[in-house]
Amino acid sequence: MKEVYAVLPPAEQGHFFHFELNSAWLVEADCSYDVRHRPFPRELVMIRTRSGEGEVEAAGRIQRLSSGTLLIVHSMELRRYRTRGECWRFSWWTGQGYGVEPFEFNQPFPAGADAGAAQETKKDEEMEQEILRKLRSPQVTLRRQGIAQFQELFWSWLPEPGRGFPELAPALEYMHYRLNAPVEMESLARRCGMSLRNFRRRFAAATGKSPKAYWEELRLHAALGLMRDRGRTLKEAAAELEFSSSFHLSRALKKRFGASPRKLVSAATGDGTPVSGRPVEHLTEMSDTMRSQ
Repeated sequence: MKEVYAVLPPAEQGHFFHFELNSAWLVEADCSYDVRHRPFPRELVMIRTRSGEGEVEAAGRIQRLSSGTLLIVHSMELRRYRTRGECWRFSWWTGQGYGVEPFEFNQPFPAGADAGAAQETKKDEEMEQEILRKLRSPQVTLRRQGIAQFQELFWSWLPEPGRGFPELAPALEYMHYRLNAPVEMESLARRCGMSLRNFRRRFAAATGKSPKAYWEELRLHAALGLMRDRGRTLKEAAAELEFSSSFHLSRALKKRFGASPRKLVSAATGDGTPVSGRPVEHLTEMSDTMRSQ
């Protein structure tokens, strides 16, 4: 059997950014809500305000979050978050991101083209609740459906494509769809109509990584996807993606994500401890204890 696969999002989405979901909460906080954040390495935190107003301290700045906005921050930079006014209703999502970010970190932006419109807000809230119900299900199939629905919702929140570097699209598309084929930097530069030096400079400015590092990270996510979603063993995933050995793939996964392949796969399917080391209450609604902190 032969399969053709790619790391999402596909090129036609207009974005080359993916968010690998670890945990999710829906929160309704009153005026006493004031939490000191305990950071976790290698995680991004997304806070989407559903109604009311909140305040977040991150990266040495204090940001006010109003209804319909989305804030994405690195967990290590988040220090404190609290309610402003009488009530703050928001959704909280954590995970790992990779690719070309079509947004600014630590800067709130409208979540979707019609952010703040009553009808769109209600629709998003209903979808968030449905996602949470599926993520809490004991059935692996439903949990995977919830993760897929989250990706759809997340893309609807992002700014319109075009903020990034469209001249890099030929190289990015090639890399996303040829994960088990050798990639030559000179060939990618020619696809973009650039010199090799300029291509590397522009690529690093867009992604924060060299072309080689970006492609290698894509391959690691593809390997996880093969093991998690297609039932491949570590050895089979390494062979399909043409890693030199399963040992090489295992070592690369642990170095990038801080956990063994077995733990990474079990965390993604909800069968074990999440990568961050939290108890198995990830992908659930926030408990009463956490609400009252």
